[in-house]
Amino acid sequence: GFPATANYSLHRFYDQRLAKILQSYIGRINDMEQQEIDSVNQDLPFSNDKSD
Repeated sequence: GFPATANYSLHRFYDQRLAKILQSYIGRINDMEQQEIDSVNQDLPFSNDKSD
């Protein structure tokens, strides 16, 4: 039952090679994660929407 929410990560990569690789993908990864969060939240059994 609780809505999924995105979180901010404070992780840092000290190996600059790894940081560069992840920087090129992090935008797409975040977009995919947000889509998953939205999908999960649509399937919640209860809603705060009082219009029902």
